[in-house]
Amino acid sequence: MLLLIKKLVTEYTKPYLYVFAIGLVMRIMVNLFTKVEVLQAINGLWIMISATLLIILSTYFLYEFLYTRHKYFYYTIKYSKLSILLIIAIILTVFNFTYYFIYTDVELWDVFQKLISLLVYFITTCSLLYSFRNFSSKKLGSNSFIFTLVSFLVTQSLIFYGIFSEQIYNKFMIGASSVADARNIYINIVPITLFVDNSTYLELSRFSVGFNVLLLMFFFLLLLIIRKIKINW
Repeated sequence: MLLLIKKLVTEYTKPYLYVFAIGLVMRIMVNLFTKVEVLQAINGLWIMISATLLIILSTYFLYEFLYTRHKYFYYTIKYSKLSILLIIAIILTVFNFTYYFIYTDVELWDVFQKLISLLVYFITTCSLLYSFRNFSSKKLGSNSFIFTLVSFLVTQSLIFYGIFSEQIYNKFMIGASSVADARNIYINIVPITLFVDNSTYLELSRFSVGFNVLLLMFFFLLLLIIRKIKINW
């Protein structure tokens, strides 16, 4: 198992290291030239784009494992496909979590929120990918996966806004922000930046964490149910 994990880590590390290096350089530059507003804006844009691209790349890696033959070697070893899929998901979670430490200031509650959001996203993705892999047509399965995942993320965000529309109204934006007076929460993996007072932020962040924990439990149970699905590999 350790050899398998080591091989997977080696296989997936390279693209993340490039982003880590750029992110680290940007962080150093921003700290050195704190009064250069253009640099601050560029860094904020870079964080939003790079973090999003890493999530998309991570999703593709999970999709690639189950829906293409690029990683067929792993189908020939003794471990189940679902077990390997989950190991890859854990590795990708660690990579994305590591990048979070590179571009942000560390605060325990924010770190906890980010970790939960990554865990729930990747277990959601694994559950949907494995479920739709059962379709006889890979194309139909992959299209169903993309549609369901995007619809699910959008629906969760709309539900959140519907519940708390009075508190946030026009005091939020979709996406992460490094602005000093902004606070971030996560609905699943979707980052939401809030421009609200501290008490409102705490209320909304606790709700988002509780919501994400419930999703984490739900999709974990779903994985336990669907792991016995017989798939024609």
